[in-house]
Amino acid sequence: MGKHTRKKYKHLVTDYQYFEIDKRDFNYRTLIIDDEKPVRLIIKELLQSYLNCIEIIEEATNGIEAIELIELLKPDLIFVDIQMPVKDGFGVLQCLTKVPLVVFCTAFDEYTLQAFETNSIDYLVKPVKVDRLQKTIAKLQGIR
Repeated sequence: MGKHTRKKYKHLVTDYQYFEIDKRDFNYRTLIIDDEKPVRLIIKELLQSYLNCIEIIEEATNGIEAIELIELLKPDLIFVDIQMPVKDGFGVLQCLTKVPLVVFCTAFDEYTLQAFETNSIDYLVKPVKVDRLQKTIAKLQGIR
């Protein structure tokens, strides 16, 4: 909140102090969803550089497991593959009562338009590149 904004709304706040919030200190409770273990490990490894804003709480190996874990753990963010056995990434989102922030992470770029129609915040193509993941993290920091 800027100096001028504080002055403008100061009359609305009586017992509160103004705090400048460092967005890097927000943790997104995160679930990684992919049917391939090596891919999950790579995503986890890449996210280790962002522990100041990403907390990996669990992994799911298929769509059904993902739905159960999302409903149980209520993550803030999911990294989800699109093509998985049993239920794909889009099917997972359709089954949720509350959809967390979504980053699709897939080997196929043909689903880009459909992914953004689901209000995902980003779409990463495997193999995930560090500089591209940095842009995703910057988007996340801008949200909170």
